[in-house]
This record gives sequence, C-alpha cells and structure tokens, in this order.
Amino acid sequence: MALKQISEQDCWFVIGAHQAGATERQCSELAGLSKTVTHNIIHNFKKLGSPHASKLSVNALLTTTPTTNKRKNNDISKNEPVKPRKRGRPRNPIEAPFFTQAIVRNALLNAKTDQKTNTYSPKIYPLDRLNTPPSDEDQHQLKRQRRHSSIAIDELPPTPNSITAMDESSDEETEVKKDWTLDDDEELLAHVLALPTNNIKWKQVETQFGDRHMAKMCAERWDYLKKQLLKDVRTVKKEENDSSIL
Repeated sequence: MALKQISEQDCWFVIGAHQAGATERQCSELAGLSKTVTHNIIHNFKKLGSPHASKLSVNALLTTTPTTNKRKNNDISKNEPVKPRKRGRPRNPIEAPFFTQAIVRNALLNAKTDQKTNTYSPKIYPLDRLNTPPSDEDQHQLKRQRRHSSIAIDELPPTPNSITAMDESSDEETEVKKDWTLDDDEELLAHVLALPTNNIKWKQVETQFGDRHMAKMCAERWDYLKKQLLKDVRTVKKEENDSSIL
C-alpha cells in the first residue's frame, strides 16, 4: 500500500498512538498497517511535521477552505486578551424628545389655564335660602343697620374723584401684576436655576440611588437638566408665539 493512498485519519492515528507511548510495532498492529508504512509515517512526522512528507503539507494548504481559516482565526482571537478599543470621548446620548420638554409644556400651559379660571366669583347662597323670607328678627336687624349706615354717610364728606380714580387704577394694576407670561416664567426659572448648588445634599441623593449614581454624577446630571429645562421653556414659548401668529 502506497503512503499517499493511506487516509489522513489513519496517519494521524499512528502519530497519536506513537506519541501516547506505543511502539512502531504496536502502532502498526493498532492501525492495521505494515511496519514499513508505520515507520515512514512516524519518520516523516518527526522530520517534516507531517506524516505524508511534503505532499501532505502542500495539499493541506491547497485544500484548506476559508471557513477553516476563519475558524482558526477565531480560536486564536479567543485565546488572546481583549484589548480596549481606542476612541475619543463618547458622545452624549441622543434623547429626543427629552422627558423634561413634556413636563415644562404641561406646567406652563396648566399655569396659564389656571390663571384665566382663577377670577373673582361672588358669594353664592344655597337655592333653598333664596325664596325664604327673612324673619322678624332679621328684618329688625336690617333696619337698624340701614339707619346707622345712612347716618354715617350723611356725616362723611364727599369722596374726591381723584381718590376714586386712583383706587380704581390701583386695582387694575394689581390685576395686571397677577398675570404671568411665558417670559416671566422663563426669567423666574432662569433666576432660580442659576442659584448656587452648594447647599444641596448630594451625598443624601447618592444614598437614595444606592450604588448606581455617585454624588458627583448627580451634580453633573443636575447641571445638564437645568440647561435642558431652560431650553424647553424657550421651545414652548416659541411654539406659543407661532400659534398666536397663525
């Protein structure tokens, strides 16, 4: 039997048995090959690193598929330590739309709606009291109050028109000052958010988060949220101005 006709599996079986401690005779008996073939297989492996001499090495290289090479590369890469990827500073995560925008929009619009609805309303009595005639005691008390009020009015000097006008104008100014615009809200938020954060107990916040966020990380996150809040206020104000123009 020629050496090239022997299967590669049989050759490597002989090599494995010989390296395990078997003699050439024992390897020949185990593989069912002649002693000469077994000797040549072992000799070629010791000399050239291949049981088929030079032909096996060339054929193995020619018949190697890309899949085999890829598998070998993967095995090598698994054994090598993973090196950290070199790159610059990571970008901030894209968070659009940011959650604060909805909060700011709802807060500003609700404040504007509540401002319009919070108007003065006269005191309303129950319906069952509207058709009830006053008792004798109530009538007597009403007459006495009217008598005192008429005497007090006769004794007082007439009210100058200038004072009355001034009182009315002051009431109007008071009503105007109660109205809050988006510009006022923006200015107020900018003032409050610009206050120093030295008194904020970041360590206490850190304990609330556990091991997830350190105190320094909380302070940096708050700086980011402040900028985002002011940005959201400007966005909502622009939307309101655009809608009013339309």
